[in-house]
Amino acid sequence: MNEINSKTLDATYAKNALGSTFFCNIILYDNHLIVATTAGNVFLSFQFTIGAIYHKICLKKHKKVSKELEKLSSREILGYSKLNFQIDYADITKIELKKIKVFSKFAGARLTIYTNKKNYIYGLITRDKMSISEEQFEEYEKILKKFFSQLIVL
Repeated sequence: MNEINSKTLDATYAKNALGSTFFCNIILYDNHLIVATTAGNVFLSFQFTIGAIYHKICLKKHKKVSKELEKLSSREILGYSKLNFQIDYADITKIELKKIKVFSKFAGARLTIYTNKKNYIYGLITRDKMSISEEQFEEYEKILKKFFSQLIVL
């Protein structure tokens, strides 16, 4: 990244109620963040085997595009895809980071960004997997606390 002090979170988001899922980077800068779509349109109602193969292909593309974005300025990232957008920190009213548990075991994390106009919900992942470990959750938590100390709810 060309901007000083930027950090990147890897995530997924659902584009619509039909189950289309996109991979993205949430890139944190000093006064704004950018959501940069890196791969996508994984339609979740695919037959399981086909869906799993397609997820692997999208995850590989996510990793490749994420590396390309690391070399770009925030302005270039916004121009990289029409799906990319910026949220100014002044517009954010709350950041919520929650652990997802299944049968009392850690199973992932959800990040919700609340603004005056819209709420954005993301599933946090890593560059190599469709999930994160508890250790990675704690790392994301530290990053978010650094950027949003007054706004974060855990």
